Amino acid sequence: MGNVVRLAGGLVIVLTLGLAGCPPMAPCGPDTCSGCCRDDVCHESWNQSGQACGSGGEACLDCGVGSDRCQQGACIPCAAANCTGCCDGPGCRLGDSREAGGAEGAQCRDCAALGQLCTASQHCEACGPGNCPGCCLSDGTCQYEPIRAACGVAGAACVDCVPDRLFCHEGACVPCGAGNCSGCCLPDGDCNAEETASTCGLGGVPCDDCIARGQMCTWYDVHRCVDCQATTCAGCCDPDGQCQWGSEDQECGYNGHACVDCTLTGLHCDNAICR
Repeated sequence: MGNVVRLAGGLVIVLTLGLAGCPPMAPCGPDTCSGCCRDDVCHESWNQSGQACGSGGEACLDCGVGSDRCQQGACIPCAAANCTGCCDGPGCRLGDSREAGGAEGAQCRDCAALGQLCTASQHCEACGPGNCPGCCLSDGTCQYEPIRAACGVAGAACVDCVPDRLFCHEGACVPCGAGNCSGCCLPDGDCNAEETASTCGLGGVPCDDCIARGQMCTWYDVHRCVDCQATTCAGCCDPDGQCQWGSEDQECGYNGHACVDCTLTGLHCDNAICR
């Protein structure tokens, strides 16, 4: 940056001001950190935890969970006396994950590599009736809540119901129908439990798409596609043939009349009438 200064007699000089640059911060290391370094951040010896333990500016060690795992900048040996989970080198892990299972200071085991799951007792076991209320997947994990693509109960092998156009009901692949579907049956064989205008029907009947017909799905008496009119809609009928409440400013009306957009005339919907 330069400042222009005019002197007597018209002489012009430019004064250049130099800004002293800040010296770059020294990286975390033995010269700058009495504790340990992680991601170039110093964890001082007085403020260390089991997850960041070390001294002399060396890389931090992860001693794992538990109290007093880091003492004088070093991880104390992991053992049953100080680790209720499992030991992974110097670190104590919770022992309840599939990748590191174990308890009472035992060496952590990779249950996933064994094609097994980690049980509630923190041990690796093959998926089966004793530990899986749902079904066992091919990778050894438990599908606790059976779904259509992985159906089964009591630790049985999971079955995919989709290719046979079946759906999963109480852990078994079955055809959709009145005996097992409270909603309606979709074209792909699955049961649609929540009725909508595009999937209309209850009691295991085939789903009907009322929107494609320009009709609405009744929500009382027989659930079927009907025209939106006074006998089927107490509110108003929108351009898609659907019954609306009739109390909104942009959908105002009653007794199955066409919905009116009150905002086009600067009005509001008051008791189903634009005012």
